[in-house]
Amino acid sequence: MEITQNVTLPVTLLVDGTANISGAFTPIASSFVIPRVEEALELPIGTVPRSFNFQEGFDGLELSLRVAELPPNELRIDSDVITNINGLNSESSIDQVLDILDLEVEPEVIEILNQAGIENVGDGLERVNDLFDINLNGTGTFQSDLNGDGIIDPLTEFTNFTLESVQGESVDEGFLLITDYDPVILENILTSNSQFSFNGAYTIDLNTDELVEVLEELEDLGVVGNGTADETAGFVELGRVLGAVDQEGDLGLLTGTINLTDVNTTVV
Repeated sequence: MEITQNVTLPVTLLVDGTANISGAFTPIASSFVIPRVEEALELPIGTVPRSFNFQEGFDGLELSLRVAELPPNELRIDSDVITNINGLNSESSIDQVLDILDLEVEPEVIEILNQAGIENVGDGLERVNDLFDINLNGTGTFQSDLNGDGIIDPLTEFTNFTLESVQGESVDEGFLLITDYDPVILENILTSNSQFSFNGAYTIDLNTDELVEVLEELEDLGVVGNGTADETAGFVELGRVLGAVDQEGDLGLLTGTINLTDVNTTVV
């Protein structure tokens, strides 16, 4: 795809703003799934919150992108577009992630992850993609000072957009689809300081068949007790009978909203 005259590769943006993420587990998940997870991990019942409301400002988030010519009607953001976030990419090891996030875990946890085939970010994302069906959609606005006068003209320098997620069999096949935007304003975000906002809703379904397979792996590693996978499989079959688990094996797990406000982007 031909690169636009005004955009070079790669583009690095510094991003700051405020994120508000709220969610609640479904009644089925709260009553049956979460308690079983707590039991399997030997946690007191109620350790995992059944709902949450997370609000946090972020400053200096560094986002590197591969940018090709922006199509006039829709833009797909896939795993090839975002090359790294704050220095992390799909090849980053678990140790690198923990170091950048300033987190500490027991070495045994890293060993268990490695034994389960999760050695880097890409492995972790693939496991999440297998375990969960994630759907996100919403609307937002882009604002960019096209003429550089320091004032956003709401008629010529402001555009709405819609966003929806499309999940594939692997992470590489999934993407975020952005439509209904003014391509001139969107491209200018990649060449000058700009601002955007987003209001969306999400749902997360649990792939119960994949869950049983993961529990079998964890049994082999001694993380959960023997028989956990078989017992869970029995609950899944009961869930199918009761209609809580659909024919594809998905169980509604979590619903919530994501709101990004006053997000500023600065081209590095």
